[in-house]
Amino acid sequence: METLTRLWIIPFVALTLGLLAGDGAAQPQPLVDPWQFPDLTNSKPFQRWWWAFQQRAYPLEDVPEGARLQALQQIEQSKVTLPAPSQPVPGSAWITIGPAPILGGQIGKTTTTRAMSGRIADIAVDPSDPNHWLIGAAQGGIWETRDAGATWTPKTDDQASLAMGAMAFAPSNSSTIYAGTGEAVFSGDAYGGAGLLKSTDGGTTWQLLAAATFAKTAFSDIKVHPTNPSIVLAATSRGTAGRGSS
Repeated sequence: METLTRLWIIPFVALTLGLLAGDGAAQPQPLVDPWQFPDLTNSKPFQRWWWAFQQRAYPLEDVPEGARLQALQQIEQSKVTLPAPSQPVPGSAWITIGPAPILGGQIGKTTTTRAMSGRIADIAVDPSDPNHWLIGAAQGGIWETRDAGATWTPKTDDQASLAMGAMAFAPSNSSTIYAGTGEAVFSGDAYGGAGLLKSTDGGTTWQLLAAATFAKTAFSDIKVHPTNPSIVLAATSRGTAGRGSS
């Protein structure tokens, strides 16, 4: 797949979480106009993305920050007023059709089809349990296995962004995990994120941090301090600044 060339600053940012400094934030460089590249904009992957993006942004030119989280909150509020569910039709039954590869998938400009699945942006292995893994799907959120990949469970379907970029366990406390939303591949079908996710219970629950600082930002790597789980080093698609007591 052809990728969209952009001008980005890719800094390493030292953060002490909860003590982010906004005054020193660097401004992102202007993006290259993708319509300068007809081979890209006329490709099937880009056209699929553009069609989906226009639906979600209409009538605006862009999707507002926090739109997914607001939609999730509206869904939860609407459940309170919903009537009791109706009884199922006798003899009817649902069967699962996924998660599973799409058998007739297509990538790029190829004319042949093949079995396709969503791409994985990052994998993190629990330093205290080699059977406990987390994967970050490009636009599928975080999935967890505790049996070395035999079974998987989605963990962040209720979060502000499903676009994943990088994840890391804290070496000194594997119950603490950080996950940066936003996939840093800079292609036409990659999505920016909504902030940095943190779990303090081994991935069972997640809290969104630094939403304003990292809105529409992508993460390419995360490292946690060897002895202090509150200090994080992140490689992102835009500059920012951090400060703290450590």
